[in-house]
Amino acid sequence: MGRTDNTPKKIRVGLIEDEPFVRADLRLLLSSFEYIDILWEAQTYEDAKQRLKEIQVDLVFLDIQIRGGCGFDLVALIEHKKIEFIIITAHEKYLRKAGKTHALDFLLKPVSRQHLTDILNRLP
Repeated sequence: MGRTDNTPKKIRVGLIEDEPFVRADLRLLLSSFEYIDILWEAQTYEDAKQRLKEIQVDLVFLDIQIRGGCGFDLVALIEHKKIEFIIITAHEKYLRKAGKTHALDFLLKPVSRQHLTDILNRLP
């Protein structure tokens, strides 16, 4: 999934975020990357679980505090399906636990365009 000007491969993305305005901001930021293709969005734990089982993606943006559950509880399913993921949180207290997962990286809310760009440019 590495990014170069010569890399036309699309990255199929799922967004797990329960706050509509954060999801909209993330969608807008990601729209500036022509190789990103958002296949689905989930705003609850159960919706996220179902989408992860039904629609294969390459990368998931995973909010930690979501309605109906905890994003950390989805990590095993994400890793089992061999999906790369980036953790999104507004709370620095979750960063230590995030560091114990196989997440590619993490984003603090509000998401910075520069930080997002840096992460996407480092994708394997």
